[in-house]
Amino acid sequence: MKTKRLDQSLLYCTELDAEKFWLQYRWKDGTPVCPYCGSTDKQYHCADGRYKCGHCKKRYSSLVGTAFQNTKLKMQTIVRGILFLLVTRYASAYVLSAYLDVTYDTAYFFIKRLQMATKQHIKLSGKVAMDEVYMGGRWHNKHYRKKRAILQENAIIPPCQEHFNQKEAALGRDIVKRPVYGGNDKQHIFLEQMYYHFDGNDLKQSFDRHTENVTMCISDDSSLYNDWQTPLEVNSHSKKQYRTANGLSSNAIEGTFSHLRAFTRAHIHCKEKYLSCI
Repeated sequence: MKTKRLDQSLLYCTELDAEKFWLQYRWKDGTPVCPYCGSTDKQYHCADGRYKCGHCKKRYSSLVGTAFQNTKLKMQTIVRGILFLLVTRYASAYVLSAYLDVTYDTAYFFIKRLQMATKQHIKLSGKVAMDEVYMGGRWHNKHYRKKRAILQENAIIPPCQEHFNQKEAALGRDIVKRPVYGGNDKQHIFLEQMYYHFDGNDLKQSFDRHTENVTMCISDDSSLYNDWQTPLEVNSHSKKQYRTANGLSSNAIEGTFSHLRAFTRAHIHCKEKYLSCI
């Protein structure tokens, strides 16, 4: 099925116009500033479009130190994409890919780069639902060769060993799962990847970093929350209790985790650097 292209005359600019537009907002008065030493003296414009600092002798482009550092996109595509998102405000990655004539993955990470560069850390307050989830595929669904490769990469078995026992497989089963701790106050959410072996103190420290003025916490009956001093409402999932006597539930954070699972399935493999910035 062919994708309907949007009007290319909208927000159209050439490569030269895009470079001038970028430099106007990249540096004050368009004067290059070395991102490595911070010097403004003797900044030479090279023939390849990059700059060379006369102080530290390093070469750099106008994208160094920005959200689009190390990208392979042209400056024309970057500027047109930014202007298009500013005008449309709520454009999806599918619409942006059609406008810029790039793949869906390129448009998706284009939006993600802007979101990560402009996001504001907002702390949760009020009634916060919290829970933890383990992301990753099932161990028994992986092929024997993949299991062996995981065990060898994490030094559980030697590289020359071809077979492994159940005890070694249990160690690999914990590695492929990535624990994620999250909270939701029905207005904002936070997600943070935890270490493989975490306890209640780690969750408490993460909770304090992302919340303030919390009146009530809603969680399941996990032993990780036994030593918490914050007022806590517990949903005993082991007894099939999903709503407290006051009518509170942790469905808000469960819904957040469902979207997170859809993200990992859509991209097959979710890297840690993107998982920690969602």
